[in-house]
Amino acid sequence: MIRTFIAIDLPETVKKDLETLQRSLMTSTKGIRWVDPKGVHLTLKFLGDVELDRISEIESVIADISKQHKPFKLIPNGCGVFPSWKAIRVVWVGLEGDLELLKTLYTTLEENLERIGFPREERQFTPHLTIGRTKSISRDEKLAQTLAKFITFRSSPFTVEEIVLFKSTLTPSGAIYQRLYAAKLSVENSQ
Repeated sequence: MIRTFIAIDLPETVKKDLETLQRSLMTSTKGIRWVDPKGVHLTLKFLGDVELDRISEIESVIADISKQHKPFKLIPNGCGVFPSWKAIRVVWVGLEGDLELLKTLYTTLEENLERIGFPREERQFTPHLTIGRTKSISRDEKLAQTLAKFITFRSSPFTVEEIVLFKSTLTPSGAIYQRLYAAKLSVENSQ
């Protein structure tokens, strides 16, 4: 069994911008475990522990889906928290751009994975980049004030060109991600 998820990887320029943002936030916040910027990604589907013999089946779904969707642009923009300012668990950066194309890709992925036995996500898809987590739910006024200064944060636009299947290995110092498979987005011509 290996722990896996499907995601959109980010270009180095965006990861560097997120690292700069995290450094700015670190100086005035406590109790947040910051995600290594090298590992920040846009999760499309967390699969959890998957048997090794199912990986090729998942890769096949990703390959099929990638042929149905064209590349699209996203822009990391703004900051926020989940689930609320009164109960902070996750610090995130939002996204703007071709969100309808992203949501269509997500829906297609959910439908196709459900056909091979992976249940649909119960929560609504809210595209975001997780940059930090708290160990326990907290109300942090200082974090809220600091984040308010970065509401206008904006990183470089980037083009989503592929879907990636990742392996996630949990360690005491955080998760380590390894790319297992990637498929380029490329709508096939039917002519």
